[in-house]
Amino acid sequence: MSTPQRMIVWTLAFLPFGAAVLAHCQGSAPTLSITPRALPALAFDQYLVDLGPVQPTAEVRANFLFRHRGSQPVKILEMTPSCGCLQPRLRQTEYQPGDMDALVLRVQPANEAPGKHEYTVDVKYLDPEPREARLTFRVELPEKGISIVPPAVMVYQFGERETVQQIRITDTRDESWKVMGVSVSLPFVDVTIGQQSRTEHGVLEQLLEATVAAKVPPGRHRGLIRVFTDSPHYPELRVPLMIQGPPDTEHAEADHEHTVP
Repeated sequence: MSTPQRMIVWTLAFLPFGAAVLAHCQGSAPTLSITPRALPALAFDQYLVDLGPVQPTAEVRANFLFRHRGSQPVKILEMTPSCGCLQPRLRQTEYQPGDMDALVLRVQPANEAPGKHEYTVDVKYLDPEPREARLTFRVELPEKGISIVPPAVMVYQFGERETVQQIRITDTRDESWKVMGVSVSLPFVDVTIGQQSRTEHGVLEQLLEATVAAKVPPGRHRGLIRVFTDSPHYPELRVPLMIQGPPDTEHAEADHEHTVP
C-alpha cells in the first residue's frame, strides 16, 4: 500500500474519534423555548361584509357570526362604530367557551346619502387579555329611493316655549304611498303628519312636524320616531331623536335612552 493510501485510511479511521472529542469540548447546544401567544378567543366567520348594490329597502343588515373558541370567559367592553347609524347589537356582553352569537349592524338607506359606503365597528373585549377586532361593512345604496331630511332630530330645549322641527321625506321613485301612523318613544315629543305633494319634477314629498314640549326633564334624552307606511319596500322609517334638556344638577352626565328596538 502506498504512502498516500495509508494516509487516507488513517484519516477516515480518526474522524469518528475527532468528532466525539469536538462535541465533548463544545458541550450540547442550548434548546430554544418559544411560547406562542394564545389566539384571540372570538373567531368571526368573516371580518368584511360587502353587500354591493342593494335595491330600495327600509333597512340593510350585516351579520357577523362568531364563536368563542377560548378557554376563559369573554367580556365585551366596548363597540365603537364609525357612524352612529350602524347601531351595533349583541344579545349579551359576556360569553362562555363554546358560545356562538352574531353582531348585527343595521343601516337605513333613507337616512344616508346614495352611493358607496364603508362602515366599521371596533369590538374591544377581554379573554382575559385585552383584544380588539375590526369589522367592516360595505354597501352601495340606490340613487333612487326615499330620503329623510334631517336624518335625525336634535333639539336643545333650554327655554320655556315649544320647539317645532319639520321633517321632510322625499321619494324619487315613480311610486305612491301613504303614512299610516307615527309613534314616538319620548313622552314630551309629539309628531303630526303633514300634507303630501309632488314637485314639478315628480318627486313625492311628505312633511312631518316634531314638537318638543316647553318643559323637558333635565339631562340628555335619546329616542326614536317611527313612521309606518303602506309602501312594500319601506314599511317603516326611523328618525333618531336627541333632546337635550336643562342641566341635571344631581347627575351632570345623565343620558336617558328611550329607543325602541
